Amino acid sequence: MLKEIAAGDLVTARIAVEKGVDRIELNQQLELGGLTPSRITWQAVLKLGRPVVVMVRPRGGDFNYSNDEVIEMERTLIALKNDGIKIVTFGVLTAQKQLDTIVMERLIKVASPMRVVMHMAFDSIPLDHQAAAINWLSQHQVERILTHGGPLNQPIEQSLKQIKITIEQAQGKIEILPGGGINYQNYEQIARQLGVEQVHGSQIIKLNVVE
Repeated sequence: MLKEIAAGDLVTARIAVEKGVDRIELNQQLELGGLTPSRITWQAVLKLGRPVVVMVRPRGGDFNYSNDEVIEMERTLIALKNDGIKIVTFGVLTAQKQLDTIVMERLIKVASPMRVVMHMAFDSIPLDHQAAAINWLSQHQVERILTHGGPLNQPIEQSLKQIKITIEQAQGKIEILPGGGINYQNYEQIARQLGVEQVHGSQIIKLNVVE
């Protein structure tokens, strides 16, 4: 079972590595859903010796970005590439909450040859448009989708049905990584129910000795 932690800082990432985490998704300000971390942080985390996925998200709120914000994301991607980061995660939607294929293609091109993951912006896409989004992403060098299967404030147990549908839609096309509310206490059961071999969460590893 591959365990990916959403880490908001270097200290968390270091402890998670010491406790055996397999992959790090590096952010800052997890309370906003995760934003682009500082360059000094991703440079330090890269030295921990685990695969690192770096969040590229300039602000909290929705995933419909201005051209200036997209330019900022492009600059971040170039810096990440120059620093040796291998995997990045981002997602851009239109004002109508459809996948913004024009901007996504632009960012994917800048990111190459880094590997690309679609983050939980996917969950904001209307359900009847998600299959088309999966097809587009799988055809444009995106290797994985992080999904909660619904609003983040909805318990993961209530999202399992939708995540199963997403997994079926993605079969043979693209990896599906469930996250949001998955932790070290429930990940084995949830992974078994979903039939997945990788899980994501900020508490996917028991970080503290004392509960």
